[in-house]
Amino acid sequence: MTLIIGWIIIGAAAAMALTSFLSGRGAGGSTVVNLIAGVAGGFIGGYVFLLLGPSIVGEGPDFLFSLLGAAVVAVSSVLVASRLVK
Repeated sequence: MTLIIGWIIIGAAAAMALTSFLSGRGAGGSTVVNLIAGVAGGFIGGYVFLLLGPSIVGEGPDFLFSLLGAAVVAVSSVLVASRLVK
């Protein structure tokens, strides 16, 4: 359960950071849309990378791999959402 909360927090943090960065450059989308995309991307990326983790990095650091996956997919989903909504 705490891992799921971690994925959601990572997704929300990535969304808010990218929203701030992109709006400063005049290329950002809606904050709410970016937040939804970041949270959904963080959850989906964390879950998929958790499933793939044991086969890629082994049994030990697979949860760290899922946290990294949550961040990567959250950032990419926020970038896609900001381009689509704009």
